[in-house]
Amino acid sequence: MNTYIMRRIKSITLFVSLLFLILYIPLTIAIYSQSWYEFNYRNNTIDSKTSISAIENVISFFLYKDKLDLNIWSKKEIRHFSDVRNIYLFLHIFALLSFCVLLFLFDKRKMKKISTYIFVVILLLGTLFYFIDFSYFWNNIFHNILFYNQDWIYTQNEMSYFLFPESFFVNSVVLIILGGMIINLLLFLYSLFSSKLNLFSSKP
Repeated sequence: MNTYIMRRIKSITLFVSLLFLILYIPLTIAIYSQSWYEFNYRNNTIDSKTSISAIENVISFFLYKDKLDLNIWSKKEIRHFSDVRNIYLFLHIFALLSFCVLLFLFDKRKMKKISTYIFVVILLLGTLFYFIDFSYFWNNIFHNILFYNQDWIYTQNEMSYFLFPESFFVNSVVLIILGGMIINLLLFLYSLFSSKLNLFSSKP
């Protein structure tokens, strides 16, 4: 394999790893931040004490600290959250691998170019998100791809109905896109100022 192909593979691998990590960071906020859950739940239909107990319980479950409370969640919800936690585990493993790739392949000289590409990708994702029918995508495509059962469909008699309205996921996608934009901007500014500092330091 010639040098050019190897360089391209390394650049693509670095790009994919960095893009994933940039989006992964705000995703973890949506998954593990109690404040984010409290901000998004249907607060006019359930008392705050009950909702906070449920939020704390599900976050502890996602962190492998506690089991889901049968007094709060139905058996169907528990099965679904177990499936969701397995997906999160896969994402965490991929994030760790991406971070290792970043450690080995990080090249400050390439960051400005890569962050520009990442900006374009995130902008395209944001544009796509703006124009698609989110309800149709979420209910008929996303869940059918990731889940083999119908446990994700909840009723008004289940806690998930109150804690996870569709607006929770819409807002989470917005958080991920905007958060990714901000992190990528910081990366771009770092690479920009870093290159300028190197340029100044190289002058006699």
